[in-house]
Amino acid sequence: MEDLSNVFLMQQRPFGEKWAQNYLLEHFKEFDDPRKYDKQYNGEYDLVMPLKNGKFIRIEVKAARMLKPKENDYQSLLDRAAKMSEIDEIEDFGFFQIKNYCTDVFILMTVFKDGIKYFVFSSKDIIDYDKYSDKQHRGNKGEGQIGIRKSDFKEFFSYEIDKKDLINAVIDAYKRNF
Repeated sequence: MEDLSNVFLMQQRPFGEKWAQNYLLEHFKEFDDPRKYDKQYNGEYDLVMPLKNGKFIRIEVKAARMLKPKENDYQSLLDRAAKMSEIDEIEDFGFFQIKNYCTDVFILMTVFKDGIKYFVFSSKDIIDYDKYSDKQHRGNKGEGQIGIRKSDFKEFFSYEIDKKDLINAVIDAYKRNF
């Protein structure tokens, strides 16, 4: 088991934009920085996975911290951090700013105090997923969100991918777009 307590001390933006991407880069040599492969890259997705044919898979990474409900106003996120064994106690959660128009594959991560669960969706899978909404906020253009309520947990967590299978799951998801 990993000790991921530190991610519950981070502000939302560094957690969502940097920690998850860096975690994947550190743990999977197959992923790389998009700037090395895409001359037009301007930050619209997070990672790439180079393919043998010279092409690459554009990957968007989204992470959500798993929290137990607030018991009082003095609890920090770390106090509320759920362990993987406490999955039945976590609050609703979501993945936001989903831009399927510029991404081939999404890696969604649910981060617990003692581990991570991985989920892989193709861009097409995201659009077809019944928990996906293309309405994130007023004036929204091209961004959506996935909201997971307690009543959805069993179904959502059934999509979990084992860490050792993540690379093959990314390749399989990429192929489902075609």
